[in-house]
Amino acid sequence: MEKVNKEKEYHHESHIVYSCQYHVIFCPKYRRSVLDPPIDGRWKQPIIEG
Repeated sequence: MEKVNKEKEYHHESHIVYSCQYHVIFCPKYRRSVLDPPIDGRWKQPIIEG
């Protein structure tokens, strides 16, 4: 069973405590737009809801 402490964002299970944080960086080779309109909506929505 997973318990979440909202104060510190640590996840507790029977034998482990962890905190997952993600940082996504896109590095295009030629400085062009990486997330074009049909794709950007699918990526941005889960990140915003995150």
